[in-house]
Amino acid sequence: MPRAATTLGLAAAAATAAAVAAYLRRHRTSPLDARIDAVLAFWFGDGTKSIDVLQRSLWFARGSARDAADRAVAAAFGAGLIRAAVAGDLDGWAATPRGAVALIVVLDQLARHVFRGGDGAAVEEASRKARAVADRCFGAAGVWDAARCLSPAQHVFACMPVRHCVEIKSSTRLQCELIRMF
Repeated sequence: MPRAATTLGLAAAAATAAAVAAYLRRHRTSPLDARIDAVLAFWFGDGTKSIDVLQRSLWFARGSARDAADRAVAAAFGAGLIRAAVAGDLDGWAATPRGAVALIVVLDQLARHVFRGGDGAAVEEASRKARAVADRCFGAAGVWDAARCLSPAQHVFACMPVRHCVEIKSSTRLQCELIRMF
């Protein structure tokens, strides 16, 4: 075999190995990843807090409660989990409805808490990815019927990436998008 062909063969093999390694890195997380349970328990409660408390203290907090929520999210998860989700390292979570909701929460909600007042580009990138996950998993052509596989609160947060989408400016368009998805 000529030397040039051998070099090209090695380059192709190296490129294939790199592609396989990237795929495995992106899909190495198990749908049973304990972080899924941690995100869901943190965001939706572990049964010890009412929905009203979660709404006031975490989901739709204002003022000093919002600042406290930002600190709690940063302490519990930090930017590393969000960056891993944006990079695709947690894409394996979307293999189950619970994992998909956890991934959406990380990308669409936790990112807003961790990066508030700072890295707006990171929030936008995370929001775009959250929208893609929501569309792929729960949208009109999605894998699961959100109304059947999620709790009402989880269903609401599976819709939030549409609500936060910067491309949807009018409330009529927002309503159409939500109806289309769910």
